[in-house]
Amino acid sequence: MVNDVSVLAELALYVARLPPENPLALRLCSAGATLLGASGGSLTLTSNPGAPFVLATTDRVAEQVESLQEVLGAGPRVEAQRTARPATLVVGDAPDAPSSLAQELRAAVGPLRVSSFPMLVAGAVLGVLSVHTPSEARLTRQDDEALVVASIIGGALLRDVDDDSSTMLSGWPARARVHQATGMVIAQLRVSPDDALTLIRAHAYAQGTTVAAVVSDLLDGRLVLGPGDTST
Repeated sequence: MVNDVSVLAELALYVARLPPENPLALRLCSAGATLLGASGGSLTLTSNPGAPFVLATTDRVAEQVESLQEVLGAGPRVEAQRTARPATLVVGDAPDAPSSLAQELRAAVGPLRVSSFPMLVAGAVLGVLSVHTPSEARLTRQDDEALVVASIIGGALLRDVDDDSSTMLSGWPARARVHQATGMVIAQLRVSPDDALTLIRAHAYAQGTTVAAVVSDLLDGRLVLGPGDTST
């Protein structure tokens, strides 16, 4: 049985060692990755289906992992959100994995293992803690302990909103931009919200760019996903 108090104490110790001027989400993400014996990680809010929002990434690898998962709409973070259970993707040296995400990750950052754990708060999935290690490495904690770590982090994030909403919500305009761009595609093509978001992701993948870049192009009028568009 996992000792929640012990895990909380260890996590708090790691957080206390980090620069206090860093955002709380980044400190929690870094501390969680360290506690699990990972090289780095990310925190993603996924409580609103279809519009995940990345709160923090510790390094370029974590940024690449989250960006590709957002573009492709698949991966361990997506699986952890859907099932409320841990999910793992191992990207090896040989190009033998059937997942396009694995192939894209291999090309972008090389072999690695990505493990995602849902942040369960009051029985609901608030978001996901994802961490990465070398492909041959294993986390230093079992899944049940990692789930506790993720849930503690989720609870801390909620308390941070209660204490000072500006700390957490300063990045939410980026999420609102995704909703706005999705609405534009719905109006242009008369499709469902899910299909509109899928089209935005598909365009990002086809152009080798990010969802955020496509959203900016849509909102600034540089891109119209109308019937005549053949770029996706």
